[in-house]
Amino acid sequence: MADSPDVAGAAGEQETVELLLTVRGTHAEREDVKALLTWLRNAPALSEAWRVGDLRLDDVDLQEGPPEPADTLAGEIVQAVLLAVAMKGADVIIESAWQSALTWLRNRRRLVVDEEEAPDVAFVDQQHGPDSGLSRDSARDAVPEEPLEPGGEDRARGGDDHGEA
Repeated sequence: MADSPDVAGAAGEQETVELLLTVRGTHAEREDVKALLTWLRNAPALSEAWRVGDLRLDDVDLQEGPPEPADTLAGEIVQAVLLAVAMKGADVIIESAWQSALTWLRNRRRLVVDEEEAPDVAFVDQQHGPDSGLSRDSARDAVPEEPLEPGGEDRARGGDDHGEA
């Protein structure tokens, strides 16, 4: 039983995917990264991954700016979030984290009062780069500006996502 991959994975080091999550296009990137980190740590969609240890979030400082496109000064120390996700559930966890980040981004965009601000977020696969299937970028990938309100489009269903049986 000790040779089981599940037992070895739980007791030993798990292979992980590391994604660098950056916030750009705001006048308060450092504060926005802290807010996004808090948002992700409290996201219900990620609670199971947290519980079983398949997700780790670390606050990191980068010596260089975030991956392009970037609206920060070159050489500036930029704060970012490193997501370390266990390989066994990487796709599902990353997608849940991305959807949580997009929700945070939509909320953050509602707070923009300066026309020069254009908040964006990006996940970059640290091993395979921005063109990896795991990387995401709100500047490249369509982000709906307004999520449906509860009871939005389909008021008969009350806005929930449960289908009829």
